[in-house]
Amino acid sequence: MPENRKRLIYIISNINNSLGFEWLAGSIDKNKFEVEYVFLNPDVPPLMKLFISRGYATQFIKFDGKKDLPSVTFKLIRHFSKSKPDIVHGHLFEASLAGMAAAWFCRIPQRIYTRHHSTLHHREHPSVVKYDKLINFFS
Repeated sequence: MPENRKRLIYIISNINNSLGFEWLAGSIDKNKFEVEYVFLNPDVPPLMKLFISRGYATQFIKFDGKKDLPSVTFKLIRHFSKSKPDIVHGHLFEASLAGMAAAWFCRIPQRIYTRHHSTLHHREHPSVVKYDKLINFFS
């Protein structure tokens, strides 16, 4: 493998199975990227077990709900400090909030998140929009 590969960490919260993530994992150019998947879930999800069986680098951080966000953020800071990623990409709300905050704190140069919830907060939960803005700030 080339030594100049970018280290990319995907953070995914509260996902058990996802065909999209399976496709994504299978299509990443391993000559350009060294990829790791971090799962934030109450228990080890089936998708993580599948990724392990296929040889993908994975980490699990127990996440039972929003009360765990501070501790998860600190665990991610520790992990990023050791693994030194070039890129962190968060998927879904909790992964994006904790992941982007931790990546910003560690000064990871490229911080990306995919906003799966679109206008949900604006329409259904306007008091949560402040957290969307915080994620934008950290990205």
